[in-house]
Amino acid sequence: MKKIDIIILSNTADEKYHNLLSITVNSIKSQTNIETNIILVETNKEYKSKEQYNLPIDILVVPADEKFHFNKFLNYGLEHSTADYICFSNNDVRYFENCFYEIVQALQTFDSVSPYGIGYSSHHKFDQNITTENYHINKGFLGWCYCFTRKTMNECFGGKFDERFAFYRQDLDVLAEMQHKKFKHGVVGPAKAEHLNIEGNCGRGANSYKLLGSVEDIYFYTEHPEQSRLYREKWNKK
Repeated sequence: MKKIDIIILSNTADEKYHNLLSITVNSIKSQTNIETNIILVETNKEYKSKEQYNLPIDILVVPADEKFHFNKFLNYGLEHSTADYICFSNNDVRYFENCFYEIVQALQTFDSVSPYGIGYSSHHKFDQNITTENYHINKGFLGWCYCFTRKTMNECFGGKFDERFAFYRQDLDVLAEMQHKKFKHGVVGPAKAEHLNIEGNCGRGANSYKLLGSVEDIYFYTEHPEQSRLYREKWNKK
């Protein structure tokens, strides 16, 4: 049976997110036809034990006792990952039956995939029966859940993510690396997932790292100038 490591960034100190995490973990643990291994990068400084927060005994908890940093914390999780397939997930996602089985099946022919996101992929009418190649942020590439082969992680990213990106622009940078190096990303129609704590317009997003100056780009440059400046400096040269 194939195995996939699922790296989740968490903060159980927040009751709302603790409850959402429980939904995420339970939906992963209920998956069949696939071995799932959860690696939880936990930012709650008061965390003491899995029993304290009613977490399954067989998940791995990696403490991260410092200021939140998206890529650095994902890299902490990667240090404990050994499976041939890796998923990077938010702590507020419900995965439907056979989601990870279908994801791993798609990763036999794709380098990277996201599930069919309820309210995201469905909004853009992707075929639910096949895996469709697509690189559009929040349409085809979902920042709240994307999955790689180990080979993609090593060959495209050198085994870890660029820690200059703490949060904003992180998903665009990941997508840019794949597009620039010609790694293939797709939406897995039969793999259903739902982002529970959805905020904002799921339709907004650039469909290529080269679309600097788009409405999406101008919005983030205004709201988050440091990360946007870094992104522009990195990818304008490509």
